[in-house]
Amino acid sequence: MSNLPTPTDPEPVPPAPATRGGPSPARLRGFALAFGLAAGLIAWLAGEAVYGKFRPPLVATPGFATPAETAVAVASHRSGVLAETSVVFGLLGAALGEALGLAGGLARRSTRDAGRAGAVGLLVGAATAVVAVQVALRISFRVVDAGDDGLESALALQGAIAALIGAAAGAALGLGAGGRKAVAGPIVGGAVGAFVGVLAYQMLGAIAFPLAQTTSPVAIEPPARLAALALPAAFASLGAAFGYVHEKPAA
Repeated sequence: MSNLPTPTDPEPVPPAPATRGGPSPARLRGFALAFGLAAGLIAWLAGEAVYGKFRPPLVATPGFATPAETAVAVASHRSGVLAETSVVFGLLGAALGEALGLAGGLARRSTRDAGRAGAVGLLVGAATAVVAVQVALRISFRVVDAGDDGLESALALQGAIAALIGAAAGAALGLGAGGRKAVAGPIVGGAVGAFVGVLAYQMLGAIAFPLAQTTSPVAIEPPARLAALALPAAFASLGAAFGYVHEKPAA
């Protein structure tokens, strides 16, 4: 008998763990658009329940108002506009941030990522929207003449607010779809898309809602208020989804 050691079979190499790829472009865009439109509708329904509750009541005064009375009335009006606009767009920021976070995770077929990104999107979206309204509207009060409802000032105000909301929602979509490394593209896409949505809203408002004061922070007719939320939400959702596709993060 030979004393040479007999060769043994090599140890089986365990298969490498499967990596989870990102969502397909078509799936992500479809989820983002559907969830974004739903967010716009939800924000509108919630906002309608509180519309007009922050505006001060009209107070009749005999004769002409004194400068002091005028100053008090203007301050009260601006305070009401700030509160109402913060609520309206805060609702949109929260709803859109959560919706796109969920859309990104579900498009990736990960309920865990969807839940985490949705929660982050809700908090960041709401906070971003309220801060954006407070800063942009206060600046507008200082630099825009009272009663000026021109298109340029409306686009600057509404566009800035919507772009920041779109950026926050885009970050949530990127987080859900691909993690922290995938948020840059959706942030840019969400911001650009939201601004395009404001442009579309203003063009539609001039034709379909000529008496709704669509250049004001919050329009005075319900269909116009719906368009003011749904259009930026839809365009921001698509912009964020296209931004993710071009970003192509690692799986």
